[in-house]
Amino acid sequence: MDATQAQPAPQPSGPPRIQFAAIGLNHGHIYGQCEAVTRGGGQLVKFYATEPDLIAQFQKRYPSVALARSEQEILDDAKIKLVVSAAIAFWSSAVPFGRISLEAASGFAATHSAASL
Repeated sequence: MDATQAQPAPQPSGPPRIQFAAIGLNHGHIYGQCEAVTRGGGQLVKFYATEPDLIAQFQKRYPSVALARSEQEILDDAKIKLVVSAAIAFWSSAVPFGRISLEAASGFAATHSAASL
């Protein structure tokens, strides 16, 4: 069973220590990122994607998480301290997005490193 199939999303054991968001759902390991941060005390509060099929899958797994109207909505939310991403276009979008995310005082985690490309 892959991570996108119907498994209950993990729940933090106590009050959330950090609120986070996901942008770029193109690789299935976005679910592992979200689960790891949640297990560590994070609360997934928003996500953004443009692909209807990926949005539907993510909403099925995380029905209480809000779909943001734009990436900027997430970046402008001062309560969000971390953005996770599994976007396809790593160099064309994720790296500049990571820089923008850090400038907005949010952390950024992507699933591919520059060394792996």
